[in-house]
Amino acid sequence: MGKVDENEMKSNRKILRVLAALLTLLLLCGCGAPAPAPAATEAAPAAKEDAGMTEGTQITVETPEDDSSPEEPGLIRVSTVDEFLAAIRPNATIELAAGEYDLSTASDYGLPTENPNYRWNLDPSYDGEGYELEILNVEGLSIRGAGREDTTIAAVPRYVNVIRFTGCPDLEIRDLTAGHTREAGICSGGVLYFERCSGVTVDGCGLYGCGTVGVWAVNCDELSVTGSHIYECSSSAVEVTNCRDVRVDGCEIYRMGRIQDWPAYALFAAHETDGFAAANCRIYDNDASILLLSDRTRNCLFLSNLLESNELDHAIEAYRYCPVVDGCLFADQAQISSWYAGTGTLAVDRSGNMLDDAAFSAMRYEKLGPDDVRLPEGLTEEAEPTAVPAGGTVTVTTADELLAAIGPDRTIVLDGADFALTKAENYGGIGTRYCYWSEVYDGQELVIDSVDGLTIRAASDSPESTQVTVEPRYANVFRFVNCRNLHLQGFTAGHSRGMGECAGGVLYFEDCRDVWVDSCRLYGCGILGIWSNGGSDLIVDSCEIYECSQGGVWLDGTVSVSFTNCNIHDVPSPALSFRGCGGVVWNWDSYCDGSWDPDGRGALVSPAPVYYDEGPVEPEEPIAEEIWVIYQNRTVDELILKTGDSVILQVDGSFLSGDGSRAKYSWLSEDPGVLSAKAGRDSHQCVVKVLGEAPDGVLLTVDCGGVQHQVRVYCVGN
Repeated sequence: MGKVDENEMKSNRKILRVLAALLTLLLLCGCGAPAPAPAATEAAPAAKEDAGMTEGTQITVETPEDDSSPEEPGLIRVSTVDEFLAAIRPNATIELAAGEYDLSTASDYGLPTENPNYRWNLDPSYDGEGYELEILNVEGLSIRGAGREDTTIAAVPRYVNVIRFTGCPDLEIRDLTAGHTREAGICSGGVLYFERCSGVTVDGCGLYGCGTVGVWAVNCDELSVTGSHIYECSSSAVEVTNCRDVRVDGCEIYRMGRIQDWPAYALFAAHETDGFAAANCRIYDNDASILLLSDRTRNCLFLSNLLESNELDHAIEAYRYCPVVDGCLFADQAQISSWYAGTGTLAVDRSGNMLDDAAFSAMRYEKLGPDDVRLPEGLTEEAEPTAVPAGGTVTVTTADELLAAIGPDRTIVLDGADFALTKAENYGGIGTRYCYWSEVYDGQELVIDSVDGLTIRAASDSPESTQVTVEPRYANVFRFVNCRNLHLQGFTAGHSRGMGECAGGVLYFEDCRDVWVDSCRLYGCGILGIWSNGGSDLIVDSCEIYECSQGGVWLDGTVSVSFTNCNIHDVPSPALSFRGCGGVVWNWDSYCDGSWDPDGRGALVSPAPVYYDEGPVEPEEPIAEEIWVIYQNRTVDELILKTGDSVILQVDGSFLSGDGSRAKYSWLSEDPGVLSAKAGRDSHQCVVKVLGEAPDGVLLTVDCGGVQHQVRVYCVGN
């Protein structure tokens, strides 16, 4: 049998759907159906043509009878997709009979609708074959099924949400199941998606994959998900962004990340939300990268949950605010690779005590509620910055005063010799609206976020007289994120003098614009004096950068950069590295991407190539799939890491980072030393030693509990 043309198959599917719709109309007309509702708005020409319709064709659907009673006004009982859609209106309670409601069988599927309370959105995939049901601006709507196991609402297109609700206050979805029809392949649409809704209740429902997210909410208030089963989704059970008062209670979360070849992202993900609680849930048989992601979310609670038979790379990833985790039973600790992911803040128990690995391991189940959480104010509420008139100046003499003064449209004058940020009273706390602490391997890093019009300058005319320092070797001295119109002038900054090398830089700019660094001294052991990722319009004037361990300047994707009268010395070659940049000027001469060294006469030159004797290469053996090494932000001679920590390697000025990706640069360190690593989800500590270079990478031997494996680690370069 010959291969059927794909376009012919799509055309046949469209014809069959149209014939089914026309047959439905004929049956209605032949059975003495009541007079139709007012005619629908005419279909757009393109839609008519796709459906094989002619001008004047109208789709009409019988409006189901109102089954209201004095006890339950607005009740409408339905048993078909068309009846369900026609019943959507404010203050209606739609009761669906048992059965499956395939939304793609609607008679107006993909066409303009009679009912102004819903519409069909074209799916965003490359062929645009399906449509998404969007219910919008309907207040007081309740959709009820005959039971989670008896009533199912299904969508065919894999790239749309099953139902999108927009601008719907006082919304209830109860006692039904929703998901994409069972087919081969994966989805990029979710199940229930809420945007600008309030007073939402999802109770007693089943929400299943291949939808990416079971409950997905953006800009919503008072969302409650209770007594529901969320399963087999590919990304998250519940994900919310910029919401208030979200509660997930008494739900079962299972088989997430099990229907595709990669783990789910985060079982619970809360972004920039105020009030998120997941409590009394049973969470089992999931494969996920993260259990709970709390991303700049206040009052995030994870209480009295039972976890068993889950494979988790990390339990918690949190930024800015400390989530509360207490009363939970982690029955699957051996399958949790690490309690924390990357850098960020630690979780706390209900009394505000920081949770380390031992505290997590010792946690026992206890029935708790939000009222049992009693946190110190410094862990829950950010402070307002010191009041300064717009464009005004505030003089500070201590690190605490400096931190309190950070804010927009102001000048902070450093009137003192020593501003040791690590010794600030608020060190490691929430901070203010514009600055906060983020965890790094050996301490906390100051992050200044979304400030416009900030100047920090020294009172003294001598930069040597004013020092801003930090102690953690993995922290940048100042990390600026998404800042505008930033001016730093006349002070010295670096890591306090001590033993060991650094993994953090001095000034780090992420997506910042209009930045002027003037007459500053930036020193090691910071790996870099200035590190810029993204952003534009960076001016570095009359600065001295010295004794940094990996160079002076690294620019990645930063455009319009000017260096004048700068002195970079006592740093390894190359002193400056540019990647993905444009408009970079050094003393009025333009330079392109690459690695550069000052030539002592005011210009930049390419560093001389360095050649290494590769020596003998061990015969290659099969790479153990369960062995992985993560490396980021460091060049080392010897380093012992705890689980989940990372290392960065530098080769010819290129900073190598990643988790096994291929690239053209190999690890060329003369004395690579010893690293510590994890083997799969095993809890053993492993010793990794370099055997020699292999094509595009490094050949390592990994010894885990006396069992040796050989693994090649690939580095990421330009």
